[in-house]
Amino acid sequence: RNGSLRRFVEMDAFADFPVHVIHVVVDLEVAYMRMLARMKGSREAAIRAGPVLEKRAFMARANELHPRAFPELETLDHLLIDTTETPIEACVDAALNYVMR
Repeated sequence: RNGSLRRFVEMDAFADFPVHVIHVVVDLEVAYMRMLARMKGSREAAIRAGPVLEKRAFMARANELHPRAFPELETLDHLLIDTTETPIEACVDAALNYVMR
């Protein structure tokens, strides 16, 4: 959102390498349900989720830290992967195809 992604992609250190930007998104309702499911099987996941366990707090934090879209991204060649309903295998295939093109 502040131009840091473009500055990162255009760093001299990456000049000799292909750069691929993959933006992964998920519906926030689905993300919240996935978090709750992870917490049932993992004490560590429950500890990490502590501050955002309440749904309203989770939604506010996710919207703030992980915008679904932002203007800077539109100016870069990138792949958008929505994991809301897409199986993880298909997401991985899409990412690998993008990187290998």
